Amino acid sequence: MPNHNRTVYQEAKDMIVSKLEDRILAGRKTDQTSVILAGTEGTDNIVATEKPGQYQHVTTLSDISQPDLALVRKLVNVPMIESDESAADMCDAIIVSIEVIRKHCRHLKYDKHIQVITTLDNEIDWLDIEAIQSMLKQENISITAMYVCFEGRCVGLDNTLKGKNNPSERQKLNAEHWEKFIKGVPNGELIDYEPVFTEMQRFRKKEVRPSPTYRGYLHLGDPATYPDTSLAISVNMYAHIYEAKVPTAKKWSAISRVVDSHNESGQLSHQVETEKKYTVKPADEANNEGEDTVMSKPVDEKDIQKAYRFGKTLITVSEEVEDYLKLHTEPEMTILGFYHSDAIPRDYLMSNVYVITAGSYNSAYAGMAISVLAQTMRKMSAVALVRHVSRANVPPKLAVLYPYFAENVDALHFVQVAYGGDVRQFAFNSLDKVLTASGKIIQSDHPYLPTKEMEDGMKDLIDMMDVETLDQGEDGYEYLDPEETYNPRLWLVNKAITTRALNPAAPIPEIDPRLSKQLEPIPKLLERSKESVSRLKRLLNIKQVDPKKKKRRYVANDQLAEEDHGDRRSVEDIVRGGEQEAKGVGSLLQKSRDVREISTANPVADFEDMVKNMNEDLVTEAVTQMSKMILQLVTTSFGDRQYGTAMDCLKVLRSTAAKENESEDFNRFMIQLKNTCDPGNPQSRRLDFWNLMKNEGITLITKEDAPDSEVTPEEAEAYLKEVDRAKDTLTSTPMEAMEEENDMDEDDDLFAMME
Repeated sequence: MPNHNRTVYQEAKDMIVSKLEDRILAGRKTDQTSVILAGTEGTDNIVATEKPGQYQHVTTLSDISQPDLALVRKLVNVPMIESDESAADMCDAIIVSIEVIRKHCRHLKYDKHIQVITTLDNEIDWLDIEAIQSMLKQENISITAMYVCFEGRCVGLDNTLKGKNNPSERQKLNAEHWEKFIKGVPNGELIDYEPVFTEMQRFRKKEVRPSPTYRGYLHLGDPATYPDTSLAISVNMYAHIYEAKVPTAKKWSAISRVVDSHNESGQLSHQVETEKKYTVKPADEANNEGEDTVMSKPVDEKDIQKAYRFGKTLITVSEEVEDYLKLHTEPEMTILGFYHSDAIPRDYLMSNVYVITAGSYNSAYAGMAISVLAQTMRKMSAVALVRHVSRANVPPKLAVLYPYFAENVDALHFVQVAYGGDVRQFAFNSLDKVLTASGKIIQSDHPYLPTKEMEDGMKDLIDMMDVETLDQGEDGYEYLDPEETYNPRLWLVNKAITTRALNPAAPIPEIDPRLSKQLEPIPKLLERSKESVSRLKRLLNIKQVDPKKKKRRYVANDQLAEEDHGDRRSVEDIVRGGEQEAKGVGSLLQKSRDVREISTANPVADFEDMVKNMNEDLVTEAVTQMSKMILQLVTTSFGDRQYGTAMDCLKVLRSTAAKENESEDFNRFMIQLKNTCDPGNPQSRRLDFWNLMKNEGITLITKEDAPDSEVTPEEAEAYLKEVDRAKDTLTSTPMEAMEEENDMDEDDDLFAMME
């Protein structure tokens, strides 16, 4: 073929194989196919069986069915035959195709279509052209004929033969009859192979037949309470933007002997079936760790109940209670209210995007109602908040409706939004100011704040990397267009599946160069932004860090922490070192799991290890030790040097105490901490730490924070506002012993405290 390095037959066969592979991957049961070859050495078709001696050299590779791997393998292994003795009449092949479709579909409702790929070189008997047209009309079958180039000659859509060589008389005659034949068939189409071949080389989106995810009514108002003033619009909801996911892998076993029930031939499916068994060890035998043969007692699945963790206790819930506690719902979509579009933050939108159109009931009225609603929402810059239940007993979702307009279509976009409990708020340091531990705000001349020159340099880099400044025809621009950018992982997995299906020993194919190009920056943009990058590197003092270089880590007393960690090595060194180093890692891990005392080296990590101890309940002890540690850090700090570490300890202590029912001990400690800071004394040396606590909002644990607390939100707020020394009004607890031991004076010997 011209501009191709393979024959017409090879490229036409590869194009059909590619189409079959796409349909196999799609897996639609209603998408059924049959492949019929004309010009084969033998004859195998239903018409030749009924009429011996006719319709020769036409072979049906498979009956009409969902395409599978066996059909692809048959087609791939069909050799090319160039003998004139095996030449076939394309009209015979079309008649066979019509008969195959007629016998399969009968009078059932199908979309029936025939695609013909042929050359113009073979002799064709065109005497039955009108009869074939009549058969296509009677069976309501559409047809597409595609003829291909041969030896430098091809036919265009305007019936003009083009090419360097002069076409033969047979080619001219066949071209005229093909055009006449297609014009006499409803929905007939005549196309050239060359643009189709080019289009087949492009990446294609997966075509999905729209299937409603919700059929029902969009309610405005309560139809039960206000039947005369409420509005119900019949709607259908379809997925508009949906993530294309990689095919899921199945478990496969070479030694499996499970016979696939769907396989009529009885061949082994190599499938792996999951079987669950529940056993429990007897109490007396479970304690004998030295015995290897402990008989486990089987437990019936009916005797197993779900249990939910409540602190350190498991609470069992029966199926009846769990079903009773479920929220029983019915399918619905109800508008709760309207908001200005600016009231919905962009980051609150989640999940996929769906489109809502008119439903089947009174569709004309429904379409008009949706159009009016969408137009009004656009005019007022409003969105609708809706409650949606897709099917019975499914948890309700909150979503917003946006107006959506396409060509001659007014619709609504449906996007799920988060509930209040779904939103995670994170606090980050400001980028334009620095807040010191003492509460001072710095907005300029600080190492953490950018200078005017740095900001200008970053703006210049963004301008140099702007894709829209490239011309449409320049290299790389088309690969950054979202409409033309495809997931390389999805393509590679599908390509590997189809390749290994035909040849299990074939290597994993390389990624397509067009896709790999999408993953790289545009060379021209990199070239013209070199100067801006160099400038920014100089301004920001960017240097390459040696990953093997050991970093210095300082603890609260500004001494290098090497007493416990000085002999640690990198993971790479441990792996290369062999068994001895691996044992060292095991001892370190064991040590971190069995922490009994909180040290000044890393108090937060030690506290968390004590709380997570699986062998013993050390929560209360951890809270007591962390309380002592915070007091020690605050009272022994040189200025505000240790306040950052103390604040980190205080935060983790408060969150853990609220979760582990230690609120009373924490609140008692907070009273002592306030007395230590003495906020009512302007000369207090710990007044900066108290101000830091107020800025961070660290206060008592209230009833709203933990169920075991007796402190009200008003008392917690008063704790930070009142500057007088706090009075201990809580009941007596074991924390009193800790208070007596830590009731130290601010004038105590500082160096004695550090020993």
